[in-house]
Amino acid sequence: MSPRLAAAALLLPLLAAVPADAQRGRSIPGPSYFATLDELYGARIDRAERGFRAELRGAVRTVQARWIDSICYHTMLGETFYRQRSYEAALAQLDQALDLFLANRAWLQTVRLDLPVREDISLARRLPAWAGSPRGPRYCDPPASFLATIGRLDNSQQTQQGGVVQQAQLWQIDAMEVSRTIAWAIYRRGQILGPLAEHDPRQRAVNDAVTRGGLAPRKPWSDAWVSLWQGVAAASQGRSKTAAPLLQRCTLLGGQLDYPLTPLALLVRGRIALTAGDASAPQLLREALLAGVAFQDYLVVTAALRLAPGQQLSLEERPLSLLEPLALWATQRGFDEAAILARMAMAESLLTSQSTAEASRLLDGVFGRNRVAARGPLRVEVMPL
Repeated sequence: MSPRLAAAALLLPLLAAVPADAQRGRSIPGPSYFATLDELYGARIDRAERGFRAELRGAVRTVQARWIDSICYHTMLGETFYRQRSYEAALAQLDQALDLFLANRAWLQTVRLDLPVREDISLARRLPAWAGSPRGPRYCDPPASFLATIGRLDNSQQTQQGGVVQQAQLWQIDAMEVSRTIAWAIYRRGQILGPLAEHDPRQRAVNDAVTRGGLAPRKPWSDAWVSLWQGVAAASQGRSKTAAPLLQRCTLLGGQLDYPLTPLALLVRGRIALTAGDASAPQLLREALLAGVAFQDYLVVTAALRLAPGQQLSLEERPLSLLEPLALWATQRGFDEAAILARMAMAESLLTSQSTAEASRLLDGVFGRNRVAARGPLRVEVMPL
């Protein structure tokens, strides 16, 4: 067989691994993944689990292994198990997500990060009045995808000496979502482990990987993402003094704009402040919630609702001035978990003010029409987020 035919034969398995979305030029993860995220936000856990399992079955595979898109699917499948209180299963998925990250720690070196940072001048106007932040943030208009190179530009050595030929291809990847799920996997796994995270080999390996440097070229996007990974990793191991400046740095993209990872940065800062008994905790958690609403990160919204009492999240004179419209708004959009938790927080606030009859009425209808959630683990909160 000629070298050219041999190279083509070796290339076929790689080409077969290219998913339909990549062939059509769609960004990876694709629309079905984000639709499944909406199922999770809607407290439809069974559907979310089936959806993320399907994403894993259809994930990108090169000749050697899964690609980095599977980090998203493993992380979010782990989140569905977490919400079912199946912590061992959740850890198993998060382990796989972080192992994939460690195996591909330099993946950002293959991503074209030169896309300009643009401001979304209309997002603040599109938000409901109650979701306006006292910080007066300016918002980023993030790109839908970035171009990533997979394969080799030069396969001459493999052609001549044998080996797998990997023709270089440009794929569109939602690098923001991959970066977010890396940070969330570190956060959630550290939370499940608790004090053991400081001594856990995998958590230490992740911390070492993100602090060693060389993960990405110095660009506004990658600087923010890597700083977030570093801050969350340090926080998960109880090193709050190391985490604080890193999280402060990555709260704003380029020091100017809120962006889709701002909610998680604020959440971890709020959690650190809460643990330390710092008076800034309620404000940080409220800001995390509002940023989560702005960028539709309802994992952060629900985490903030669970971490802070309702009267702390609503800092105005009227204690339910944030929670009431949030519950209604989330219900209208099908984000039932946030709506349910907002109603629970409202009931808690009413009980604190001795309004027991109103609190009882709220709790009677807390699940609304979501019978799936009414039968699930949301009925009994046994582990704060």
